[in-house]
Amino acid sequence: MNSKQILDREFLEIRAKILEVAAALDRIERAEGEVADDPRMALISDNVSQGCSNTTLTPERELDAKIVSLADQLLFASAANLMSDPTASHTFRMTSISI
Repeated sequence: MNSKQILDREFLEIRAKILEVAAALDRIERAEGEVADDPRMALISDNVSQGCSNTTLTPERELDAKIVSLADQLLFASAANLMSDPTASHTFRMTSISI
């Protein structure tokens, strides 16, 4: 399958996901309170700008992207774990991660 065929197949789904992210960011911006200092917003901004870049990632930037992705996964997994039972005592254990 060539690039054009993949784009033809994936375009609507990609566009829908982008619109979903844009809507979520709009809700955050319109809501009361301030999140500009929240490190998660910086991660989102970095990921969006990296996704809009047409440049090839250097090995260092690729490693940075993998680290950020793993950190995001850990953050959201931790949050989901806490939300599942906020009264329980939670212990988080780091395991080795292959990059």
